[in-house]
Amino acid sequence: MGKFLVVCFDNILIYSKTLEHHMDHFSQVCRALRKEKLSVKLKKCVFMTNQVIFLRFIVYSQGVSVDPQKIQAIVEYPKPEIFEM
Repeated sequence: MGKFLVVCFDNILIYSKTLEHHMDHFSQVCRALRKEKLSVKLKKCVFMTNQVIFLRFIVYSQGVSVDPQKIQAIVEYPKPEIFEM
């Protein structure tokens, strides 16, 4: 972990610099899951992409950024009313 893999609860992110490394990393993760008798839900999986939303961040080959939808939600959040006592 930390070299090509991030795990948070039931989310796994495998990242690599090259396709060759990625296939090797993917195989290692699959072997580890199989050894522990763990499985994945294929409908929740995304394979071979340059960009993915992970833990509410957009992770892509050039770095990490905040999901614009989250920023928009904060911008549109109603201003609190001040109550005098």
